[in-house]
Amino acid sequence: CNYINTLDGITLGYGQSSIVGGRFNSIITGNTSFIGGGSANCIVGNSFSGGVTNSLIVGGTNNIISGDTENSSIVGGRLNILSSGINSFIAGGISNSITGNTSTFIIGSNITADRNCATFVNNLSIKNLPSSSTGLPSGSLYYCTLSGNTVFFVP
Repeated sequence: CNYINTLDGITLGYGQSSIVGGRFNSIITGNTSFIGGGSANCIVGNSFSGGVTNSLIVGGTNNIISGDTENSSIVGGRLNILSSGINSFIAGGISNSITGNTSTFIIGSNITADRNCATFVNNLSIKNLPSSSTGLPSGSLYYCTLSGNTVFFVP
């Protein structure tokens, strides 16, 4: 059974949330939030300061969005926690955590985010890097065959 917190059939000030499919999913103090499928996923906000807003969990199992999280998502995976994050995202994996970070993204497993505006991965594989910096904007990567295929950063 899925559960959206209500008192005598009246949602406790946190309306317009939905659970579609899955089992044992729950939304408690989540405003305009969504759980789609999966099992034992939970959205539970801080009822004293606004709760979870405009956030979602799609699939996976035992994932939690909590605190004062806004505009954030967990898609798939299991045992992932997104707490008081804003505009953040966990893409699958196992045992990932974002707490209090803004615009933070995790792709992988067993990762704890420790800064804002960053993407965290276990291993990064970049395919088809350009072999010259010609025409690349600042911040781009390229490799140089004259330097033993060393990767460089465009300042």
